[in-house]
Amino acid sequence: MTGIFADALISVYLILAIWAGVHIVINKPVTRVFTAVAGLAVLMQLIFLIGGITQMSQTAQEFSRPEFVGYLVGSLAISPAAMWWTRKDTQRTGAGVLCLVFLIMPILIIRIQQVWAGSSV
Repeated sequence: MTGIFADALISVYLILAIWAGVHIVINKPVTRVFTAVAGLAVLMQLIFLIGGITQMSQTAQEFSRPEFVGYLVGSLAISPAAMWWTRKDTQRTGAGVLCLVFLIMPILIIRIQQVWAGSSV
C-alpha cells in the first residue's frame, strides 16, 4: 500500500488544497474545472480502495484489517461528501470546506499506509 500511486494521490490532494486556497483568497466559488479535477481525484481514491482491498486479500501480513478497510472506505466517502455539500455555494466558504478536506486527505492516506505496515500509532 505504499508506493508511487499513494504518493501521486497525496500530491493531487495537496495541489487541490492549494487551488482551493487560491479560490478563498480571490473570493470566488470553485469552478467546474476544479470540480472535474476533484472528481478525478475521487476516481483515483476509488482505485486506491480497490487496490488496497485486493492487496489485503492476497497477503498474510499481520495488520488490523477492519481498521484498514474502514480508513479506505471512509477516505473515499469524505471528498464526494464535501463536493456535494459545496455544489451550490456561490461564495468562498465552499472553497474553504474543500481546502480543509483536501488537506485532511493526505493525512488519511498516510494513516492507511501506517495501518498497512502494522503500526499501531
